[in-house]
Amino acid sequence: MALAVGQMLILALPLAGTAYLLYIQGARLLRAGWNWSKPTRLRRVAGSLVTVGAIVLAAVLWAPQIPAKVVELSAIHAHVPDTLGQVVDIRHYTALWDAQGNLAASKGMSPVDGAFPDALRTATPSAIHIYVNGRPTHAPYRDIVLAAHALITVEIGRPLKPVTARYTFVRGQ
Repeated sequence: MALAVGQMLILALPLAGTAYLLYIQGARLLRAGWNWSKPTRLRRVAGSLVTVGAIVLAAVLWAPQIPAKVVELSAIHAHVPDTLGQVVDIRHYTALWDAQGNLAASKGMSPVDGAFPDALRTATPSAIHIYVNGRPTHAPYRDIVLAAHALITVEIGRPLKPVTARYTFVRGQ
């Protein structure tokens, strides 16, 4: 304990020396300015302004230099997909970006699975079967408008068992 107190006193010596030096020099300068500004009112105003300016300058120079935080502003444009083709593209590229930078893992989320969009993008048109509101359609999947239908089912290839994954696109989303 005595050692810690001794170290604190040794560390306080430079602070005490700086304070004493400033007191000696500051008192000498203040006394000289006070005596110079005594004769006239104009000199008293000038002496007061110089004293205040010196105090402000010392405060600015001694203030800690905190680096300014640079914030880049950028516009974020959110677009709700209109067609099934846009949904597939968004899912495909999100899975690619996630795989490259582990975006989901860094946020504690599950990674985006790109298996469905990749399979749909690489499948031949004859292997893609689309059902809109429970009825088969022969329109290309890229052109199916989401907001116009309550239920869209996509099958790739010839299903050997009932559909295990079901994506429901609610109207307006």
